Amino acid sequence: MSKFELNEKEEEKAKAFIEKHSESCAIYNSAGFKVGPLYSYTFTPTGIGTAAKIKCTGCGEEEDITDMSCW
Repeated sequence: MSKFELNEKEEEKAKAFIEKHSESCAIYNSAGFKVGPLYSYTFTPTGIGTAAKIKCTGCGEEEDITDMSCW
């Protein structure tokens, strides 16, 4: 079994994406209330590190939040 975790920098990037996106996402705002979970994470192991992305499950917008400084 594999375990994937965000480091501190990736958590900060994810929080920034959520704050910015939750104000601009038409799907998120059309609900009239905050439903969740509206965000999913994807982890992709590579030969040099693990890439991390966050995705809005409502509209599909996603952002790479990978901290490559630790690779």
